Amino acid sequence: MADFTGATFNGVANFMRVTFERIADFRAAIFNEAGMFDMAVFESAALFEGANFMRQAAFSSVKIKEEADFKEVQVSGEGEFYEVNFSADADFQGAVFSDSVWMERATFQAAPQLGPLSVAGQFDLSHAVFEVPVTIEMSAQELRCRRTRWNSTVTMRLRYAQVDLSDAVIDHPMALMGHLAPFDLPLGQSLDESKVTDAANPNPSVYVTSIRGVDAAHLVLTDVDLSRCLFVGAFHLDQIRLEGHCDFAYTPRGLHFGRTLVPVRWWTKRRVIAEEHHWRALFFFPSNSRAGWSPVSPSECVGLGPRGLAAAYRQLRKGYEDGKDEPGAADFYYGEMEMRRKDRMSPLGERGLLSLYWLLSGYGLRASRAFGWLLLFMSITVLLMLGIGLPGSTPKQVASGNIPPNLGRVTLTIDKQDATLTLPRRDRFTRKRLDQALQVVLNSVIFRASGQDLTPSGTYLEMLSRLTEPVLLGLGVLAVRGRIKRG
Repeated sequence: MADFTGATFNGVANFMRVTFERIADFRAAIFNEAGMFDMAVFESAALFEGANFMRQAAFSSVKIKEEADFKEVQVSGEGEFYEVNFSADADFQGAVFSDSVWMERATFQAAPQLGPLSVAGQFDLSHAVFEVPVTIEMSAQELRCRRTRWNSTVTMRLRYAQVDLSDAVIDHPMALMGHLAPFDLPLGQSLDESKVTDAANPNPSVYVTSIRGVDAAHLVLTDVDLSRCLFVGAFHLDQIRLEGHCDFAYTPRGLHFGRTLVPVRWWTKRRVIAEEHHWRALFFFPSNSRAGWSPVSPSECVGLGPRGLAAAYRQLRKGYEDGKDEPGAADFYYGEMEMRRKDRMSPLGERGLLSLYWLLSGYGLRASRAFGWLLLFMSITVLLMLGIGLPGSTPKQVASGNIPPNLGRVTLTIDKQDATLTLPRRDRFTRKRLDQALQVVLNSVIFRASGQDLTPSGTYLEMLSRLTEPVLLGLGVLAVRGRIKRG
């Protein structure tokens, strides 16, 4: 047994390439300089409970064949665990790292739990492999899981972290959730998060920044912020489960000014994915004005375009609809239609119809827009009826015929004069005529003929009104129904 319990190492503690055939006990040891264990082999347990590394803790390419006990370890510098092989349990409960931790390509063969632990910088699990079901509890500034492989179920409870799951291999259910309360340790105290939180970051919210390349069919996200998340490139996005309170990004608020054909822009509030922010900022607007959209580096948007965005919106919409949340799916349907309208590879006629659909009713989702247009069309129709549609007087029926000399049978022809408008302009806009015009227009909205005598111009106006205004009414009703419909 190698017993270094409570030992103090004033210089660099170099145990590189050492093989510990029995238990290696470094509990409560103090490493005033770096502790170097790279490529060491622990044939039995490795005990570091309560150890204090004043600088670097280096365990790259280490093999630990039995228990790895790092409970309540304090590391003031970086923790390097590249390609570590944990053959048994890896216990990091209460560990506090004041800098980043690198566990790239680490293998966890039998560890049921990782944490709770605190990391002031980045915790990198890229290319790591978890062979058994695991629960990860962590407070960290950033958690990177690029190409990480989980061969069984995983539960992540996180605080403060920005989580990157790009290209992670998830073959079994994964639950990733934000944890509001500090983590409790076995003896009743709370995990020390003083290195993670500061005055600039008091919010323990968890931000998922990317699920590109992930099979989202097994992914459950709960109480996380998705306003920065990259979705384009994920598989089975329609099967992702979003539970609790998951926030998305929103369109820019207020008026925005730019040097474009339309100098003033304003967007109605709706949820959008981060890629739409990036695409609009970098490709749709000129470089001197982002109009409120959040840009990223062009390398993050390689291959990004309206068709990819439309596909992502379509799958997210389908996921909400399958979950019987049609009001929640409305914003993603809007985003899908927007991307189809902006896609210059689509036929011009299709884009024209979509533009008209957007202008009149916001793709059947903006009731105020549809009812606004309806009110405007009705007002214009009423004014035109007053000006040219209603006749000046009710046409009289005229009977005409010839009386035979022998006072035989008399035949009369009854005809009705065409309605004409001969009133001077100042007499056309009266209260009585306004009432008649309103009756004509209101009846047109519900496909009814008013029965009023109209001039030829008024007849065509009524036909046009009976064609357009019921459509606008229907679009408005459709928008209201879409917002209040239950699944």
